[in-house]
Amino acid sequence: MDLTGLLANIVSAADSTLYRGAETTYPTSQKYRYHGFPRDAIHLACAAHRTRLQNSLRTPGINMIEKAVFTQRTANMTTIQTTYIEKQKKALAN
Repeated sequence: MDLTGLLANIVSAADSTLYRGAETTYPTSQKYRYHGFPRDAIHLACAAHRTRLQNSLRTPGINMIEKAVFTQRTANMTTIQTTYIEKQKKALAN
């Protein structure tokens, strides 16, 4: 998923009426949930990017600057997911 797709999902979570409707389409099993919220495209993209970045960190011959960049990007994926969960909470609470 590209950045435009991620941003579109973040905006849709901000509209609580639309998001509540979309939330009912996700199964309730843990496989399709992330901390109790729907495991939608944002969560899947963040997990995939985090895995890719962590694999890049294990690459032999990586220099310290690249390692610092990959480490920061990995932390950014976690921050994005945490922020998105807050948006999900707001959308479903209204």
